[in-house]
Amino acid sequence: MLNTTLFTESSTPRNWRRWLFNPLRLAAYLVWIAVVLNTLLDNPPRLWNLQQLFGAIFTVSILLSLIATGVVRANTTQRSWLEPLLILAQSAFTLASIYCFPSSMQPVLLVILAVQVILSFRPAVALAFLLFVNLIFAWIGSYYWSRGGMIVSLLAYGSFQAFAALTAYYARRAEQANTELLAANAQLLSTRSLLEESARSQERLKLSRELHDVAGHKLTALKLNLQLLLRNAVFTNVEELQSCKQLADELLDDIRAVVSELRKYDGVDLRSALATLIAHLPGPKIHLNIANDSLLADVQSAETLLRCAQEALTNALRHSHASEIWLDLQRDGERVSLQVRDNGHGTAQLNFGNGLTGMRERLQALGGELRVLSGANTGLTLTANIPLQA
Repeated sequence: MLNTTLFTESSTPRNWRRWLFNPLRLAAYLVWIAVVLNTLLDNPPRLWNLQQLFGAIFTVSILLSLIATGVVRANTTQRSWLEPLLILAQSAFTLASIYCFPSSMQPVLLVILAVQVILSFRPAVALAFLLFVNLIFAWIGSYYWSRGGMIVSLLAYGSFQAFAALTAYYARRAEQANTELLAANAQLLSTRSLLEESARSQERLKLSRELHDVAGHKLTALKLNLQLLLRNAVFTNVEELQSCKQLADELLDDIRAVVSELRKYDGVDLRSALATLIAHLPGPKIHLNIANDSLLADVQSAETLLRCAQEALTNALRHSHASEIWLDLQRDGERVSLQVRDNGHGTAQLNFGNGLTGMRERLQALGGELRVLSGANTGLTLTANIPLQA
C-alpha cells in the first residue's frame, strides 16, 4: 500500500495564517500602525477630549474588524453574511475616526477599506459602495476644511484608494489565473502519466499472453514428445533424455509462474497518475493512500476515476478553504472506490454544478456511483466507486 503526504509550495500549516498574515494584510497592519503613531504625535493622549477618546476607540475597532474579516474568510466556504457586515462596520469606524481626528492621517485608513471592499464584493458593487463612503468623507471634510482643501484631499485620497483597489483586484486575478494554470498543468501531467501506465499495462498483458500461448504451448509439445521417446525401450535409460524432460518440466513451471505474476498486475494502476496530480497542485497538504490491489480493468475506468480526483481536488482548493486533504483509493469487493475528503468548511445545502454533474454522469455510464457528503461545520467528503469490470 502506498501512503504518502505531499506538500506544495503554497501549503500552510494553519489555514487562518493564510488570511491573517498574508503580505496584503501585513501591509494593512503597517498602514494602521503608521496612522496610529501619527495620531499619537499630533494628539497626545493626555490632552484628549471626549471626542478624541471615542476616535481612539473607533481606530482600534478598525483593526479588530480587519482581523475579524480575515477570520471569517478563513472559516467559511461561501461568503458569509458576517463578511459584508464587518465591512460595513469597518466603514463606519473609519468615517467616525476621521470625524474625531480631522487633522491627522486618518483618511489613509480609507485605502485599507478600499482593498477590503474590492476583495469582498463584485466590482460594480464595490465601486458604488466606495463612492458612497467617499461622499460621506467629503461631507465630513466640509465641516473642517475649506472647499479647496476638501477637494484636494478628496482627489488625493480617492486616487490612493483607486490605486490600492486596482492593485489588489489585479493581484487577485493574477493569483487565480496562476492557480488555474497550475491545476491545468497538473491535470495534463497526470493524464500523461496515466497514458504511460496504460501502455505499460498493455505491454504486460501482451507479454503474458505471448508467453502462455507461444512458449508455453511449444514447451508442452516438447514435453509430450520427450515422454513418448522415454516410453520407447530403446531410450528409457538414456540420461540425456531424462535431463531434457526434467528441464522442460522446470522451464514450463517457470513460465507459468511468470505469467501468473504478470497477471497479478493486469489492469491500470492509478498511483503514478494521482501522485503526479497532487505533486503539482497548489494548495494545502495532501495525504495520498492507495491500496496495492486497487487496479482498474481498463483505461476508460481509470481515466474516469482520475477525472473525479481532479474535479474533487480542484473544488477543495477553490471552495473549501481546507488546510489538509485526504485522497484514498481502495478496493471494495468487486468495486474500486475513490474517496476525497478535506478539513475545510462545507455547506449545509450542496448544489451540483457542472463539474459534479459531469462526474456523476461519467460514473453512471460505467456502472459506478457518486456520493457527496457536506455539512455547514464539516468538510466535504466525495466518494466515487466503479466496478472492476466496467
